[in-house]
This record gives sequence, structure tokens and C-alpha cells, in this order.
Amino acid sequence: MKRRELLRYLAITPLLPGQLLSMSPVKAETSNKGNSRDFIPGRPKRIAAILTEYRPNSHADVIVGKYLEGYNQDGMDPFPRSKIVSMFTEQVPDTDMSRDMAKKYGVPIFRTVADALTLGGDKLEVDAVFAYRRARSL
Repeated sequence: MKRRELLRYLAITPLLPGQLLSMSPVKAETSNKGNSRDFIPGRPKRIAAILTEYRPNSHADVIVGKYLEGYNQDGMDPFPRSKIVSMFTEQVPDTDMSRDMAKKYGVPIFRTVADALTLGGDKLEVDAVFAYRRARSL
């Protein structure tokens, strides 16, 4: 899946608040009860982080950092229940943090968005996607 295809898919998939976490990762069906037949109670949601770049004090650092290092980003409780299980970064600037953070927390970095969503396989393997695209500097 190419980035444009993913964006096209996400643009035509309106979700109401609360429906995102009730999506079935297998069939992409939603349930108003927040519980589909593929939902496993107690299982943390698996998130793919699709990023333009991951550098200090960026939106990616603030958000992804909380999933990896805890809400206070100090390696101590509290931690979110959901987990970042894969990453894709479009750019790797000199100040890149993605490689070090991924290595430190055992998160694989993939070369394509499709691989990040499928964990290198041929079917969707994540429950949610955090997508961050940095606006260009003016």
C-alpha cells in the first residue's frame, strides 16, 4: 500500500469518537458496543506510527515518546495500555530519534507504510495508526 492509497483510504473512512478502538483489525468493521468478534478483552491495542520525522520536541516525539517511555517520558509509570509495534519514518534528519528509540524499545522500523501496517507480512497486523505529517517550513 502506497502512502497516497493509505491517505485516500483514511479520508473516506469517517470514524466517530470511540469507534477507532472498536475497529476489527481483520475486517475493519466497526461496532457501536466497542466489542467486535475479533476483539480480545484485555489485550493492548497495537499501534503503527507513520511519521514524517521523529526529532526532539516534535509532535512525533511528544506523542510516540509517551507510548514508549510512559506519560511523563521518564520510563516510569503510568504507561498507556496501547503499544507502538512498528514505525515508518519518511525522513531521517541529523537530529533523528527514531532509530535510537526503536532500538531501545524493540520497535521495528519498516521501509514502507504497508510493511509497517502489516509488520512485513501480507495482512493488517495493527489495531490503530498514528499518522503525523510535518508541515513544510514557509
